[in-house]
Amino acid sequence: MRLSTASVLTNALQSLRISPVRPMLATAGAAKAAMAPLLPSRNVQAISTTAALMGSWLEPNIDRTKKMMKGRPRVATGGSTKGTTVIWGDYGLRMVDKHRRISAKQLKNAEDTIKNRLRGTKYRLYKRVACNVGVYVSGNEIRMGKGKGGFDHWACRMAVNQIVFEIRGLLHEKVIRDAFRLAGSKLPGQWELVHKDAAPVVVYGPSGAGKKTRIVATLKELYGPGVEKIKIDARVFQTSSNRKLEFNIVASVYHLEITPSDVGNYDRVVIQDLLKEVAQTQQVDQGAKQKFKVVVINEADQLTRDAQAALRRTMEKYSPNLRLILLANSTANIIAPIRSRTLLVRVAAPSHEEICSVLAASAQRESWPVLPGLYKRIAQESGRNLRRALLMYEAVHAQSDNITDTTPIPPLDWESLISQISKQIMEEHTPQRILAVRAQLYDLLSHCIPATTILKSLTFKLVAQIDDALKADVIRWSAFYEHRIKTGTKVIFHLEAFVAKFMRILETYLMDMGL
Repeated sequence: MRLSTASVLTNALQSLRISPVRPMLATAGAAKAAMAPLLPSRNVQAISTTAALMGSWLEPNIDRTKKMMKGRPRVATGGSTKGTTVIWGDYGLRMVDKHRRISAKQLKNAEDTIKNRLRGTKYRLYKRVACNVGVYVSGNEIRMGKGKGGFDHWACRMAVNQIVFEIRGLLHEKVIRDAFRLAGSKLPGQWELVHKDAAPVVVYGPSGAGKKTRIVATLKELYGPGVEKIKIDARVFQTSSNRKLEFNIVASVYHLEITPSDVGNYDRVVIQDLLKEVAQTQQVDQGAKQKFKVVVINEADQLTRDAQAALRRTMEKYSPNLRLILLANSTANIIAPIRSRTLLVRVAAPSHEEICSVLAASAQRESWPVLPGLYKRIAQESGRNLRRALLMYEAVHAQSDNITDTTPIPPLDWESLISQISKQIMEEHTPQRILAVRAQLYDLLSHCIPATTILKSLTFKLVAQIDDALKADVIRWSAFYEHRIKTGTKVIFHLEAFVAKFMRILETYLMDMGL
């Protein structure tokens, strides 16, 4: 028995990586681990920390005499979710205000607070950060330019929305919330409790890429065919100025579909009132597979800043009973706090080959002749928009019964009108022509064509007809008036202003050229 014990200790000591900071503690810990098989078994509480091979999470196995740069914490850009979601545990403690450095002493106090609060319970505690930054302090008597000073303590750089602790175990949410509240009081800044699998999802990509189709398929997988049994409810919301807003909601027993951007600048009222009401209501079907309700928000990138801020607060407060799915064409107009708290799923536009295969499958289903040449033309003119390609294919068959590879593809009515407007703008630069163009633009708006779509299509039509020297200036003014459309209320004014600005730019260029 003595020989076996000595051999175990010898093997353990030979494989040690002893930190120069705490050699005695590292040796004692390794010796205790080596003696564990020889000791009588006891009912030990299931508490886990960072892996031992990584060294101490508060004191790393690096040389403290090598002075480090102060550096800056990582700032999540482009919707990065690194370290902001719960991975191993069921709940997490996440920082919400701004990036900073946190000392090892503060982290140790927070860890001890959690363990004291959860004493006597079975759980596992995970640390998502490690102190690997040395802080060096020089006294007031040392002049500038004499170095960083002597080592003071270890610290870690905490990025915005980064999780520091995770917990897994058979614990009530109120107990974990109280433990994390006490731990947050020991740490600088503001902290919040987050749940696993509670992160909202942002599905973004170009129009016609299949975002909505994928979401419907996901909901059917979660709840079954009952998702397709939908109805339209008309709701009335009241603003602080006693103005009543009529809003339509597409709802089933398991989910809701809303488009808050339809009410303009009052979308914040819809976000706050509707999501709060849904989150406070339990699932009606007690036999449902999931106990939460899903809210699909269309055109999330068109929400105002106030509405997005209200959405951020709401999804943090009512996450247990609510799951959010946001649809957007781009994440550029979504605020950073939402991007960092959500799971970003990009849906790319289908390729020309994929569009051709879908059109061929539709032809076989409808018993139409398969025409690969026509499919290629439709795929090219659709701009990789699958929805538009299917509509164009249907329009071709509605126009004629004898379809061939050379059958002309009828353009959309509103696109034909925009092409006509661009020709009129290029032909004459007078106030009378501006009035005529204004009437046609107003006609497009009355047929529910978005102002941004009109401006974008008109810009592309005009840029294709002017010299290269004017293209950058025209695109710059198009972006300028698009911003005006977003912030203003009368979109026809800004469309007319863009037409007048383009006429002035083109007329000035022609006069300088002597044309």
